[in-house]
Formats: sequence, C-alpha cells, structure tokens
Amino acid sequence: MKKIYLLFFLSLMCVPVAHTQEFALKKGMVMDSLPVQDSIGSQIRLLLPESFNQQQSWPLLFICDEQDKSLISMRYLAELANENGYILVASKNLQDSASLTDKILDIYNTFSYLNGIFPLDNQRIIAAGFGAGGQLATLVPSLLKNFNGSLAVGSMVPSPDFLNPKTSYPIALLMGLTDSRYVSLINDKEVLVNKRFPLFIQYFDGGHQWPDTEYIGRALQFFTLSGMAKNQIPADSAYVRSQLDDYLGLVDRYIRTGDLTTAMDQIEEGISLFRPFKVEETLWSRKKRVRKMSAYKYESRVVDNLRFKEELMREDYLYYLEEDMERFNLNNLGWWNYQMGVLTKLKDSEKLAEKRMGERLQDYVNTLINEYIRFHNAQETIDDDSLILLYMLKTITESTDFEAYLKVVSLTSKYEDYGTALFYLEEALKKGFTDKQKLYGLEHTALLRISPEFNELVSKYLEDARYD
Repeated sequence: MKKIYLLFFLSLMCVPVAHTQEFALKKGMVMDSLPVQDSIGSQIRLLLPESFNQQQSWPLLFICDEQDKSLISMRYLAELANENGYILVASKNLQDSASLTDKILDIYNTFSYLNGIFPLDNQRIIAAGFGAGGQLATLVPSLLKNFNGSLAVGSMVPSPDFLNPKTSYPIALLMGLTDSRYVSLINDKEVLVNKRFPLFIQYFDGGHQWPDTEYIGRALQFFTLSGMAKNQIPADSAYVRSQLDDYLGLVDRYIRTGDLTTAMDQIEEGISLFRPFKVEETLWSRKKRVRKMSAYKYESRVVDNLRFKEELMREDYLYYLEEDMERFNLNNLGWWNYQMGVLTKLKDSEKLAEKRMGERLQDYVNTLINEYIRFHNAQETIDDDSLILLYMLKTITESTDFEAYLKVVSLTSKYEDYGTALFYLEEALKKGFTDKQKLYGLEHTALLRISPEFNELVSKYLEDARYD
C-alpha cells in the first residue's frame, strides 16, 4: 500500500494544473470532447448544467466508467445533472485494462485541468461509476484528496486494503435487488461501517443496471445532507424537511406493495441519514409499525433462511464450474441443465424473496461464465477445451445467446467434431437464429459448410443453402 501512495505522490508532483482557456461551451448537453487541441482537453467528456455561470461554484460528478460506458452513463445522468446543478465529466482515457495507478493519475489530470477552467465547489467533488467503475469510484477519495464522496451503482465493496484508514467520506451505494452483487454488498458493507464511512444504501427493483433517476437524485441529496451535517454547507431546514418527505414516500411505497423487508432496510438507512438533523422521529414510528406486522415477521424469517441457501448454491456453482473446466467434463452438462430448471422454478415463485433469489442466482451463473470466457480469451495461449465447455454452458444458462452456439460450432469444427457442431447449429436454428451471412463467415467451418448435413439444416430452417 505504501508503494501505491508513493507512486501517486511522485506522479502528481509532475502534473501541471490547467490554465484558464477561452473557448465556446454548450450548456445542458453532453459534449464528447472540449474544443481544444491539447492532449487532456480533447479526451474530456463534459456537461455543464443549463444554469451554469462563472460567478458561482459548482459541484462536480466525475464518471469513472471506461470510455464506451462513460458516454452512456453521462447521457443517462444528463437530465439529473441539469436539475441539480452538477457538472458532469468523464475521461475517454480510462480503460479497464489500465493499472490502478494509471487510472487514478488520469482522473487527477482531468480534474486538475477542469479546476483551472471552472469554479468548482470543493466540498462536493464526487466520483461515480457503474459496476467496476463504481468500485473504482469508491476508492478515488481514498487516493485523491480533491474528491470528497463516492456514488457506486451495481458495485461490490472494494478490498479494505485499498481504503485509506485516515480518510472518511460519504459513500452512496445503489444496488438492484436481483443483481447477483447484492449478496456481496450485504456481506461486505460492514467493512465500510467498521471504518466509519458515512454510508447510504438504496435498493431498487431490477438487476445489474442503472436505476430510475429518482434513486440517483436521492444519492445526490445524500451528499448535500452530509455536507450540511458537517457544516460544510449552510444548513437549510426547509430542504431537510422536503428530503425527509420524499424519503418517507419511498418507504411508504415499499410498505404499500408488501415489500416489507426492503422497507425496513430503507427505514434503517433513513434513520442514519436524518439523525444529525433530529427529524427522524417519523421514520422511527414507521419502523415500529412494520416490526409489529405479522407479514414482516414471516417475510424476514424467509429471507434469512433463503440467504443461507443462496450462499450454498453460489458455492456449488463456483466449485462445479471450476472442476468441470479442469476436467473438460461434458458429462456434467445435464446437471447444469437441471440447475437452470431449479432457478426457473424459483424465478416463477409467487414468493417475492424466492423470485429475487432465483434471478440473482441466474445472474451469478451468467456473470461467472462470462468472466471465465473473458479470462481465457485474454490469455496468450488459448485453452480451447475450457472455452468449448464455457460456451456450451452459456447455451444452457442463456439459451437465446446465439453467439455462444456459433462459438461452439466454430471451435468444435476446428477439431473436426462435426457431429457436435451440427447439433449446436440446429439448436440455434430452432431457437430462431437467422443471420446466414454470419453463419457462412464462421471461422474453422470451411469443411463443415460443404457437408450435405450442414446444407440440409440451412435449407430446412433458412432456405436456399449456399452449397448443394
């Protein structure tokens, strides 16, 4: 850890702060780059709120996602940034493959450049991101003192080794209730609590995705309230009351729909959020009311029991996946098919907790397989056996992912296993695959494509086979 900080210190000493530049900037819309020729400015994506002027300071939301995802994130957040008066910024240089040191240095360079151009509110410089970008965003204020808050969506808690114990900054975490990362957040959030980070967690219906903007807006309000609690921002009792009323509306919505365990989770978060302002009594009253409900007592017992079961099933999936890859065990595909049937029953359950667990486990398996595929494809020496198995599994866990079927056809044809190739080709055709051009361009399938069996299948499902 000392080496990391030393690297940052040496690097940051060499970074010049950007000088104020004169150029035309559009307000209220995402600009893909600044209209300048220098290497930093041309790699900055920026949104200035519609109300922007140079006479006051502005909070900044720095998007930590890699290049392609950052543009999507900024466009998604544009309306919210305009409403709340935030400058949005992202660097096109951020890449997943870069080292942590390079990422942090790029974020610092970008921030320093903007700080030399725009009047920024130094009490509200927030790092934000989705998934892996959210995990990076959670680390940024530990490593760069200019940042004083983090907003992470669909992200796991970083390793404690990377969190600077001498810093403490507000962290807003947003997590979908059917996101497989939900389990990790539930287990690991104590890391942040024990290190005394001000924490605000919101759960929303959905998987690994951005939530409705109301949740992002509430996270931004959390940073404002945290600033007021620390006397960094002038206290505003009317603002606090309006935010409390909004939060009570969220809690009451969960109560009305019968999602009582989520309601209780949000009540606990709200009590911590509003305690510094001594206005949390209405949340305490709701907590007492929910705790007395027999439906809540039953639901909380179900959730506790399912949580243990979910952990065991995740461990089984990880263990058998690694063992099957190591042994190239195609005989276990039937077990995986059976497991998908188990998850389908859970997802179709009338019990909300079981339904969500089934969707989380489905996401967990798919995420696990995709990560292993990405890992093997990135190796200098490709392990075709592992990839064949992984793509076969993917046709079971994501049965309409035609790319997986085509990968199996291609890789098995490479080893002249045409029987397997034809089987997976027909499975894809049965499920609706129709891209003949892509099919005829598959790598390693030249001999397969001139076989009578191949052309019979194409004629049967797509008509007009290219070869007779």
